[in-house]
Amino acid sequence: MGPPFDDKGLIQPDAPLKAWSHVESFDSARECEASQFERTQRAYEALRKVQDAIHKGAAKIAEATTPTAKWAFANRSLCIGSGDPRLR
Repeated sequence: MGPPFDDKGLIQPDAPLKAWSHVESFDSARECEASQFERTQRAYEALRKVQDAIHKGAAKIAEATTPTAKWAFANRSLCIGSGDPRLR
């Protein structure tokens, strides 16, 4: 599950789970956690590349907006069972 964004594009990690987005389904919590870890790592690596390019003058700060949002979203996502009562 991924957290919602507010009207300014900021992640709302404290929003009720029923407001979160379904990202992907898995057969086990272990598979979900592995996927979440991989997704977070890929987003972080993309963000680091943009940050390095900014430091070298090869990119503008505005170019980090999307990678930053993707990393934050991935980092705040949760593995939640379909029967979790917080989804109601």
